[in-house]
Amino acid sequence: DSTPLVLEKSSKWEINYDTDSCHLTGAFGSNDQRVIVRFTRFEPGNRFELALYGKPVATVDVNTEAVLDFGLGQESGKAFGITGNAGKLPLVIFSSVRLDRAKLRPDLPDVTPQQEAAITGLTFRMPGSKAYRLDFKSLGPPMAAMRTCISDLEQHWGYDPAVMASLSRGPTPRESPGRWVTSADYPDKAAMAGHNGLVHFRLDLDETGKVTNCTVIAKTTPDDFETATCRAISRHAHFDPALDHASKPVRAFYVNSVRWTMGS
Repeated sequence: DSTPLVLEKSSKWEINYDTDSCHLTGAFGSNDQRVIVRFTRFEPGNRFELALYGKPVATVDVNTEAVLDFGLGQESGKAFGITGNAGKLPLVIFSSVRLDRAKLRPDLPDVTPQQEAAITGLTFRMPGSKAYRLDFKSLGPPMAAMRTCISDLEQHWGYDPAVMASLSRGPTPRESPGRWVTSADYPDKAAMAGHNGLVHFRLDLDETGKVTNCTVIAKTTPDDFETATCRAISRHAHFDPALDHASKPVRAFYVNSVRWTMGS
């Protein structure tokens, strides 16, 4: 049956300010069909991390590819996720998701507040499972709260949100970020145990583009990946500096993630 099972909203949206991220959380359905959705943003922009908790997302695979649909006519509805457990709840995390599910390219237009307001739910289907639809009503007000949260965090990190929003060029890696971390950087203990991991990080860059600080802003266990990520990136990452609206080099930050996978 291709008709999704609709899960009605069973809690208010909650916006949570973390030190380095903003979380928007809501619950849908009840009992064994209860699903908790969490949107997480680590920086201004269009991408976010999407986490789904609950028995409907249970799967035996460590890595999975699910179908996501926010109803904005996305180019591709498939998203790659990492599965696990949060206490007794099955969990799947999708990184670098856009509400229009378009591929992440620098030339794509921003998702507008009007598009956010037009989103009334999320339909998802895990491999080999039925489809579910989380009934949002409207995602406009919650997303507006997320933007306010991110602006407040930028100030907390020591940056002017107005300057960051008016950059004529953001900090630009001089080489592919995929080359910053190699198999030689894989933590020995994690490799011996066969562990995989996902680490989100933020780099602080000075006016010359030099990395002055690396902060892990979110991660999966074990902790070995946290140290290995910042050690490798601080050694290998080089940037052309960010430019303000007048093309003058300025301090800025850069956010990305490393997926540690055995055999990659």
